[in-house]
Amino acid sequence: MLRRYPTREEGDKKGIILIVTSGKDGAVTGGPGFMAAVGDELVDSIISENIPIFTGEEKYNECLGSSSIRVEAKLTGGTDPGARVG
Repeated sequence: MLRRYPTREEGDKKGIILIVTSGKDGAVTGGPGFMAAVGDELVDSIISENIPIFTGEEKYNECLGSSSIRVEAKLTGGTDPGARVG
């Protein structure tokens, strides 16, 4: 279930990773604070590496798990483990 935040401030630091199994596609999006913290480079990498690799293998849970691990690493100051984490 997607949640819409009524104000920019409420949704500022919230984010979502969406995996579309039928189209083997996905997205990473969120409020301005979340997107700035995650950064374009990581978002682009998840969209161009994680999602195609794992959805191509029909490993949707691994796709979401791996992508989440990468976002968490970035947000907590850790090292990005790369696309093949799962």
